[in-house]
Amino acid sequence: MAVRVEADGTIYVDDMKVDPVLLTDGYNGSKGPHLCRGRCCVDGVWVELRERDAILAAKELISRHMDETQPRAPSAWFGPEEEDKDFASGRCAGTESFNGKCVFLMKDGRCVLQHAAVGEGMEPFALKPFYCALFPLVITERTLTYDDAHAGSNECCTLSPACERPAVEAWKREFIRAIGEENYRELLSIIHQRTERR
Repeated sequence: MAVRVEADGTIYVDDMKVDPVLLTDGYNGSKGPHLCRGRCCVDGVWVELRERDAILAAKELISRHMDETQPRAPSAWFGPEEEDKDFASGRCAGTESFNGKCVFLMKDGRCVLQHAAVGEGMEPFALKPFYCALFPLVITERTLTYDDAHAGSNECCTLSPACERPAVEAWKREFIRAIGEENYRELLSIIHQRTERR
């Protein structure tokens, strides 16, 4: 991947546009992503088929960590495959809803995939799908942006145009997951150069 700036100021990482709001809007004071309580995760997520298959391959491990509000039968975990060009394979499957929430969302608002990975001594995101670990960042029609569906109701996902910490800094881990560490450093360098010119 490589970061480039077009003549109009638009930033791309390879062929993916970076939404300018991520570079300017963000958080003030004690507000930020640390306030997340998993409310956005209620609706589930679309996953790459290889991610679905990896989760299904770890079904016994995951089932051991589920609580009584979750279905332990793997056949209840995913819906049918669908076409989607935002996935490398061009296909995806959605997580199912059970008891009014994503099958992988525990009653305490935590993700059982991350909980199970940590509980088994694995890296926290070892089982977690890409778009879950990326959230609130999303990739839509080859644009890296954020899901503002819960903006206003969840402080963790509500960005302010006048901010102390822009999303690109507050969501460092998510950005690195999306574009890689080297591209993230390059992106920050471009932003800091722009700020110094003002």
